[in-house]
Amino acid sequence: MVEDALEEGEEDLVIGRIADRRWVPLARNLSGDLLFVDHRHHHSGEIGEMSFGDPEYRMLWPRMDLMLMDLCDSLENGTPVTSVPRVPVLHEGRMLEWHVRPSSVRPPAEDV
Repeated sequence: MVEDALEEGEEDLVIGRIADRRWVPLARNLSGDLLFVDHRHHHSGEIGEMSFGDPEYRMLWPRMDLMLMDLCDSLENGTPVTSVPRVPVLHEGRMLEWHVRPSSVRPPAEDV
């Protein structure tokens, strides 16, 4: 994507907005949206999200440790990780599935 933008003279529309060579992907969904670690100067270590069809990327966490803390809390409590109601669920003890839940639905109460 970055190379295509450079060839077509559209780097201002793409680089640092929806793609960059210094973004290192760390997770992707079936539609191609992805989380990445930003390695650009002044953004190094930020965790961003690029969603196809959106005109800009979103910075979700300023550091990886904050993302991992939110992810652990979300797994333990059954709550969304970000403002988008995606809830991680452990699948077969080895990978995460992301269930979309309407924001008005609360996690089930634990049996005592």
